Amino acid sequence: METEEVRREQSWYIRDLMAYMLGIPGEDLERLVESYQEDGGAPDPGGLFRYLSARGKKYQILWAAVPFSDAISVLFAAVMGPNKALLWQGSSVVPFGLDSGSLRIWNRVLEMVSGVAIPTNPQVSETDLWSAEQIHRGLRKLWDRWVPRFLGEMDLWLAGQKETDSLVLEDPELTVRLSLDASREMREVTGKGYPLGAVRMALVSLPDLRDMGLEVNSLQAALDSFVAQSLPATEEGGKKSAEPSAGPGISGRIVDVRPQVDPLEGVALSELRPGDLLMLDGLGGQGVEGKIYMIRLLKGGQYEVHGHFAGEEEVFFRFVSPGEIRLRLPEEAPRPPRKVPVPLLGVLGLAGLACVILLVWALRSL
Repeated sequence: METEEVRREQSWYIRDLMAYMLGIPGEDLERLVESYQEDGGAPDPGGLFRYLSARGKKYQILWAAVPFSDAISVLFAAVMGPNKALLWQGSSVVPFGLDSGSLRIWNRVLEMVSGVAIPTNPQVSETDLWSAEQIHRGLRKLWDRWVPRFLGEMDLWLAGQKETDSLVLEDPELTVRLSLDASREMREVTGKGYPLGAVRMALVSLPDLRDMGLEVNSLQAALDSFVAQSLPATEEGGKKSAEPSAGPGISGRIVDVRPQVDPLEGVALSELRPGDLLMLDGLGGQGVEGKIYMIRLLKGGQYEVHGHFAGEEEVFFRFVSPGEIRLRLPEEAPRPPRKVPVPLLGVLGLAGLACVILLVWALRSL
């Protein structure tokens, strides 16, 4: 009898563990198990897990390749949750042409853009890779703009397609259409209009994303954070907690987040200092205040920012900016003094020198 009570008390552990692995709330998980039984599913753990994975929420992986040459591509990738929220992104220069099979395998793409897998090609010179990296730095700022646009166009295209078992979703005509605007934007940034070589998408389950992307630690941390936010909090005994988690992460963990960008009224990242407050994307797109304790400039011109969520000093955040961006601050937060750009100071100095020369010339003419 005592054993039965212990089993009942601890059964919620198993349910919540499965809910965490699949990213599905416990109530939905129970309904799917009932559906599995009604469909005549055998009492096989492997079969049940595959059934739950296939019918669980899907995560979208979007990636695009820009050909720099026949043997070098600039690769971008992003991972979206079931609610279309951007969870993770990365980009890299890879020594592969567009015809490479590596650019068609989504987990391989994630490893390359994260820097986990650094491919080499003896036929590609270091000089060409360096030149491609300069173009890559200029294009990174465009990827944030492309992700929602490409995602919307891909979703519209998918809505008109029949169900398919293909692991990679791609439409050459859609790629050409997206390339028209993208090429113009690339010309404005780099001075040369590169084409979009490929825009691809994969729909994967959370277990597959965790398993196939296991080596990408930053992605795993982002998935942990997203699932922890999405699932209702529970207390011991399986009862729902009355109070939601105050922060968008897990106590004692470093959570990968995205800062809120404000191109017009925001403050340049380079002007912020440890102790300054800024706004971060929280659950459902709501703003959450964070406090910076470290800003580090990386070799590639990126900024790595660490801090903790306001009011929760044991919940830490981290994000990497592709370069200089303007960030939204809390309304009550003090703004750092505006700096006069160095080029403007140079122009003012030349103008002053010209005025002095004209004044001397005028005095000599008298």
